[in-house]
Amino acid sequence: MIIHIRRLKLKINKDSIHFHILFNYVLFVIIPFVGIITFLLLYFQSYSKDTYGINTLKLMTSEQEQWEIISKTFVGNSMFVYYNDNISKITNYRTKDDEANIQAALDDEISLKSDISEIVLMIGNKVFFSGKNYGGITEKLEEYDELLETSGGRPIWLTTLSLLPRDHSGYKLVLGRSINSSTQKDIAKLYLIIDVSIMDKMIKNMSTSNSVLYMINDRNIVMNSTDNTMIGKQLNLENLKITEDNGYHFCKVNKTKNLVIYDKSKRTNWQIVDVIPTREIQSGINIIRVLIGLVAVTYLLFLWIMLMLLNKGIVVPISNLSDKMDKFSKGNMEIKADDSASGEIGKLNRHFNSMTQHISLLIEENEYETKQKNDFEMKALIAQLNPHFIYNALNTIKWMAVINNQSNIEKLTEALINVLMNSAQSGQEYHLVHDEIELIKSYVIIQKARFMNFFVEYDITPESEQYVIRKFLIQPVVENSIIHGFLRGKVKKGLIKIRIWTDEYLNVEVSDNGCGFDTDILKEKKHSEDEGYTSLALANIMQIVDIDYGKPYKIEVISIPSKGTKIVYLLPLIKKEKFDDKNYNC
Repeated sequence: MIIHIRRLKLKINKDSIHFHILFNYVLFVIIPFVGIITFLLLYFQSYSKDTYGINTLKLMTSEQEQWEIISKTFVGNSMFVYYNDNISKITNYRTKDDEANIQAALDDEISLKSDISEIVLMIGNKVFFSGKNYGGITEKLEEYDELLETSGGRPIWLTTLSLLPRDHSGYKLVLGRSINSSTQKDIAKLYLIIDVSIMDKMIKNMSTSNSVLYMINDRNIVMNSTDNTMIGKQLNLENLKITEDNGYHFCKVNKTKNLVIYDKSKRTNWQIVDVIPTREIQSGINIIRVLIGLVAVTYLLFLWIMLMLLNKGIVVPISNLSDKMDKFSKGNMEIKADDSASGEIGKLNRHFNSMTQHISLLIEENEYETKQKNDFEMKALIAQLNPHFIYNALNTIKWMAVINNQSNIEKLTEALINVLMNSAQSGQEYHLVHDEIELIKSYVIIQKARFMNFFVEYDITPESEQYVIRKFLIQPVVENSIIHGFLRGKVKKGLIKIRIWTDEYLNVEVSDNGCGFDTDILKEKKHSEDEGYTSLALANIMQIVDIDYGKPYKIEVISIPSKGTKIVYLLPLIKKEKFDDKNYNC
């Protein structure tokens, strides 16, 4: 089961299919099932409690009726002192003959009553015994003298004494009453000592092997019980939560749940209390519990199997398909779903594979068309640049040859050859920064021969020379500074500064102290020589950077009329080795 749980890999995500299936599974399957099982168990428990309680209460009522008869009989037996002039004998007790008469009356009474073990009559300090003589009983009975004096002669079941503590037969019930004459109260005290065995049949009828039964008098004294240690003691009814005359309820006794059943006689005020462990009353429904348990286990097993099949057949395939969609959306064009599955899941997977293949084909076609378009645009832009430059260079050499029949023509020619060689290399559109600078130096030699009004300063870090850029990316800007910034030689002491350095980008900065221009004309689409500083070359260079490199790489133009111009390049750092890996020609 642990392995299956691990395979299930439920995700804590309220939007996932795992969460929805688990949530609905718990909400509509597990919770209702647990609720039904709980309801059935509580119902059978309540049913067993009611059945046990009602039947036991009926039995208690029947036994109470029996005890009422027995109690009434012994109360009647205590009236013998008022018969046969016995009151007169007790009142006029003086001599030995009077003692003999009183003793005879006691002996006659006990001879007729087999259930009475002993009769004790206390007249002042004189104690008369008849029947079995239990040692020390006088001292035990004296503590009830005050209770009898306040009873007004009413017979009272006082307590149960352990007179022979060998076994249950040693317990004796004590019925007492104060004896009154017509003229005097409390002339004597009478105690009937009765064997507790008269209750044994009732106790046996009502008690079970594990229950504890109590028979208590109107003062909550335990007169008889299956727990011998409680006989003669007071029972705390509050601990048993008994507040009414009869009824039944569950109650914890010594941390154990029990069913407490109780019934009080309206005639005797005796109460029978039966404390039964819950396991005793529920033993009858154990077979039902076992059956419910088996049904529950079987049901949960089938539910688990169903969940596993649902997970294997639907949840996992859909999750896998969802993961593959996420990977495809992130650019993994080679991802494929399992098209061997059957049913709707297999159909979804096959549709996904077909869709991804179609999208990949469209992307490849779009990339090819875009590349072709970019290559065409680049070649067209470069084609616009090179003839323009070559025309100016050749024109310069022509006029230098006409005007100045000097040796520097060789130098100019060599410089032109270098430029033409760079321009004429077909298919090689990129070279190192170092090569671009050499190209610019050759170009400057040619232009200085034509315009002798400017100087060029180079501030190039060695490491930056090893990065790759597109050909003729910087040279046209230098040309614009010479031709347009210095107004074809009209601006004197022209200075061009070329700075190249690296940080996270390849930074190129070309600045001059020329005439400057209004940068708003760069926003227009058409350019001509009459527009001054911008010219066709600058617009083309900006377009080349945008097409070839894309964002965040760019060219920024900063120009103030009459102050000068600064062109700032932000280009990628591309090493020659990395450049070759991408199959560029360098």
